[in-house]
Amino acid sequence: MVLPIDLAAYVPSISTATLPPGTVVGIVTAGGTLVWRNLDPQTWVGKKVDAQSPVMRLISTRGELTQGAGLDGVNRFVAVAPVPGADWYAYVGIPSVPVYAAANSQSMRNAILGLLCLLGLLGVAVLLARRIERPLQELVGTVRAIRGGKPGVRAKAAGVREVAELAGEFNLLLDHLDEAVGRLGDEKELNRNIIETSPVGICIFDEQGGCVAANPAVARHIGATMTQVLAQNYHQIESWKRSGIYALARKAMESNAPLADVFPATSSFGKEVWLGVTFCRLDIGGRQYLMLLTSDLTEAKRAELAVEQSEQKSALWLNRPPTVSS
Repeated sequence: MVLPIDLAAYVPSISTATLPPGTVVGIVTAGGTLVWRNLDPQTWVGKKVDAQSPVMRLISTRGELTQGAGLDGVNRFVAVAPVPGADWYAYVGIPSVPVYAAANSQSMRNAILGLLCLLGLLGVAVLLARRIERPLQELVGTVRAIRGGKPGVRAKAAGVREVAELAGEFNLLLDHLDEAVGRLGDEKELNRNIIETSPVGICIFDEQGGCVAANPAVARHIGATMTQVLAQNYHQIESWKRSGIYALARKAMESNAPLADVFPATSSFGKEVWLGVTFCRLDIGGRQYLMLLTSDLTEAKRAELAVEQSEQKSALWLNRPPTVSS
């Protein structure tokens, strides 16, 4: 005996799970006839389901999950599974609005949490920046103070470890630099004393012939003051041209070796002198200079002439004819 079943009034036990409001559960044949539906069954049971509905699309493509509007126009996420032993399919549709709302709520919570984390990171970054910025500003201030004429100023080794180490190394560098500058100053003072007290005259001319440096000895040798020596340009010294010194200077500028000679001359300042002269070209920083070394040989030459005259007198006396006594 077969008992009729009112499918419109049939409510099967599906699950004890709590489903979102508006969830639809139903059974449909492979041909698209709705066998059972939990929502409004009196309206829909026994009717054909549109072939383009989400349920029928899943059945035709043997898919597992899709989204779309159902018989009542509500947009749902739909899943379909075949009923074993029958050409039927069970389906469930969960409204997409609460799903998206839950996802949006979770996304909002995640965004707020991410924003809080970002603000925390920004706070840490600001704190670290301040711990780094202040020591660096002090380091810059130290550099400016040294540049402003305060070589004894030192940086404060504070702040984060790396910046403190940088300040410490910078201070050591300044200490070594002070020592080097001190040694250089001592050497410079020694060289200055040697040049100023040297009996050898020293004079340096630039590429245009102007005198850029000289020592007191060269001024004594030509009977001039230091101011007068430093005002000279060797291209314009007439006494050099008359004596041959200028020709030797020009030749030395074209030579890689020092050139020397001795000249009797009357200087531009009226001093008669036997001058020992050595010229040497200097190549410094891509520019050419002429160095002049002088020695006053006047006394030596006078002594030499006196000896020659004495020898000549002796020779004349020895070679005179003998006298005959009566």
